[in-house]
Amino acid sequence: LATVEAGPLPYQLSGELDTIGPCDFSGTLPGGFATHTKLDHATGEPHAIAYYWAWDHVQHIIVGTDGTVSRTTDIPVADGPMMHDFALTPGYVVLLDLPVTFSLDAVSAGLKLPYTWNPAHQARVGLLPRGGTAAAVRWFEVDPCWVFHTLNAYDDGGRVVVDLIRYAGAYDVSTLTGRGPLTLDRWIIDPATGKVTQHRLDDRPQEFPRTDERVTGQPHRYGYSAVIAAVGHATISPSGDFADEAFSNALLKHDLTADAVQAHEFGKDATAGEAVFAPATPDASEDDGYVMAYIHNPDRGAADLVILAAQDFTADPVTARLTCPRRSARRAARWGSAWSPPTRIPRPTSRSSSALWVRCPRCSPSTLPGMSGAAPSTGARTPSRPRCGRWPSCRPCWMSGSSRCGRTARMRGCGSPLPARNSN
Repeated sequence: LATVEAGPLPYQLSGELDTIGPCDFSGTLPGGFATHTKLDHATGEPHAIAYYWAWDHVQHIIVGTDGTVSRTTDIPVADGPMMHDFALTPGYVVLLDLPVTFSLDAVSAGLKLPYTWNPAHQARVGLLPRGGTAAAVRWFEVDPCWVFHTLNAYDDGGRVVVDLIRYAGAYDVSTLTGRGPLTLDRWIIDPATGKVTQHRLDDRPQEFPRTDERVTGQPHRYGYSAVIAAVGHATISPSGDFADEAFSNALLKHDLTADAVQAHEFGKDATAGEAVFAPATPDASEDDGYVMAYIHNPDRGAADLVILAAQDFTADPVTARLTCPRRSARRAARWGSAWSPPTRIPRPTSRSSSALWVRCPRCSPSTLPGMSGAAPSTGARTPSRPRCGRWPSCRPCWMSGSSRCGRTARMRGCGSPLPARNSN
């Protein structure tokens, strides 16, 4: 699945990365989806946290092994916070409710990422018991900060341990600026005391942390990340891709048991993207495998897919280097992607199926050409907005108050154009 920030439907891809179409898990997805998912290896079920600016909640989603949504839980939150990532343990879903919230003023100002620092919003981390209801969520206050990505989390007796990349102090996603620093930290959440203890694991600026996916939700020893340079508005595009200036030329390997860090540098002017770990065999031990990342090669003006032996991380030359014919997104390995065996996700239904209905949270649904059936009940109604019924494909239009769509050439919801009277 190719996934998108803040609520749109994911897109299903073939094994050759051809686009199959939007995926609503056979009509069982009540709203949008999320950028990041976590796979529970014990059950084979992916988990996600979906958020959307007009909702008064975030939604925990579990996709069953049959490829349909088996459970959703709506967790009330205030102010429309951005929850880009979360963490999963055998006992809990870990929620990050931090002071970066939706801003209509940012929309009016034309900002591409209309989420701003909100000092009135209390920073907190939540524990949703697995299988529990929204009423069972416990919240724990933390110092003001921002988190894009978690490394991993696990249960430790009665406590929960979460490793993550933390932006200290105020961080404004709309302009991608903050006071910093940017560090790898460990949060220990203790429900018995109601406290969160924070420890610094590494103070080097870094992002896009990864671990061996097989240990998701379990105690981990190793982690991998990319060294980050200056992250600012000029180094990220409206599509969310980071420019070269936001990256540095090194990958890091963390041994959290030995409290040691190794760095593999790729030479001056190279830029290292997000790393992915691949085990040598399905039953190989943690760190017995390979670390893969796209590295921009300035001499060719294109990318190399570099493969490092994880247990010989600093070796030069690298284990293998595959040359690509052009530049590649440095986050292509995880940015908006989730991989699953093809038998687990049903193929999209036809465009005339009611399974493709997704109600706009701010609009009442309307019947569109080539579609039939009733829309799900998710979403509030605000009749004063254009009754497009095409959330979230055309949301830039009604977010800005426009009554004209201007998106008829490429609609991401079901592929059918809006009626001509709504077009530019």
